[in-house]
Amino acid sequence: MRLPLPLHTYRPQSSARLLNWYAEATPVEAKAPIQLIRCPGVATAAAPAIGAGRGLFNFKETLYSVTGTSLISTNSAGASTTLGIILGISRVTFAANATQLAICADDNVYVWDGSAITQVQTGISTIDGVDGYIVGAKSDQSGQFVCSDLQDALTWNPLNFATAEGSSDPLIGLIVDHREVLLGGTRTIEPWYNAGDVGFPFARSPSTGVIELGLAAGQSFAKQDNSSFWLASDLTVRRLSGAVPARVSHHGVEQSIRSYADVTTAYAFSYAWNGHLFYTLTFPGVATWEFDATTGEWHERASEGSAYWQVTGAAECYQRVYVQRTSDGMLGYLSSDTCAEFDGTYRTDDIETGNIYKDTKRICFDSIELRYQTKKQQTGDQASPSVTLYKSVDGGGNFAIAGLSASVSLGLIGEKPRVMWARLGSSREMAFRFRFSSANPTVIEDASMSVTLCRS
Repeated sequence: MRLPLPLHTYRPQSSARLLNWYAEATPVEAKAPIQLIRCPGVATAAAPAIGAGRGLFNFKETLYSVTGTSLISTNSAGASTTLGIILGISRVTFAANATQLAICADDNVYVWDGSAITQVQTGISTIDGVDGYIVGAKSDQSGQFVCSDLQDALTWNPLNFATAEGSSDPLIGLIVDHREVLLGGTRTIEPWYNAGDVGFPFARSPSTGVIELGLAAGQSFAKQDNSSFWLASDLTVRRLSGAVPARVSHHGVEQSIRSYADVTTAYAFSYAWNGHLFYTLTFPGVATWEFDATTGEWHERASEGSAYWQVTGAAECYQRVYVQRTSDGMLGYLSSDTCAEFDGTYRTDDIETGNIYKDTKRICFDSIELRYQTKKQQTGDQASPSVTLYKSVDGGGNFAIAGLSASVSLGLIGEKPRVMWARLGSSREMAFRFRFSSANPTVIEDASMSVTLCRS
């Protein structure tokens, strides 16, 4: 009989979990209705400067990043040039007009004009760009946002500001979506648009009104799948559908988020990969959750030895998806050829099944079989990667090695299309964990099990 593969992480209501795996629907003639794919690894693109990774951005088809206090440009060959100083230590936000790149860092706005970096504003928490203007949210709890002159990020008229007055909550985030400026407060979101007015050109959107859910984290705004996503003030994850903040998180994700000590430092970014559209939400030091807008499912991401995915952001450039490591600013690009990250460190990636039971009867688990495809790395990987099986008899709360031969070789390409474990014991309920610890990209095509009802 088929062993149901998990579609998502959904805890604690279920034992199902995907760590660095995502699900993909298959055609009707396939072996199973879904397959599980290991999340891509990261191939190193450029060595870091000194300091933490603070963000990256594609400006005029050139990759820019902030590492430590340096603004750096990197070409398609991986050669980097340090352009100047961006003070601070926090994650940055970027915006651009036709000729200038703006960077918001620790409440200051800097502009790179192709030859020099100039600090132009203070007291701004985040920025974005629309119609040739750079817009920014003020960080003084006033609810105000400001804008640069048209196509001139070096000039900011002090009279060019407005206040999100639909509610009294402070403004903590901002994003531009479909040429609307979404002003995110702690309880509400207020859309504005470019009305072409003399002086300050923006006006409150007359058709949308005020969205009655704000932001729990100012940097949780990100665009994906032709819409905006954010961590909402009620600790759900929302997607803007017209003027409706549609809930996309489920109870398992929400219960996990509510358990975190501090959600205000969460940040988000998005990227597309092989037809899947991901919204990535990171709680630094705690967890990374990834929503697949293509399937509507959630899975977890983590770097090896870490509770979260140590990536500060993503940017599409040079026909690749570039990412930056938080710890040292190293740049890399997502790759289907490896499940290692940056410096060759491979991940431990887990699939945990839902709980298997038959009323209150004791079940004998005779065998489990996985059918898969794997890609052997050309260099720098194990000659014969393996997968280790664990089992849980308490609904996924605790896992233990399943028998004496729990670790099974996957073999080389085309050598072994399936692996099997036998004599797995008996229990009234059981869940299984498959742990992959190698850099070898793997696709799980199907899983089956042989079980019988025990006599007692």
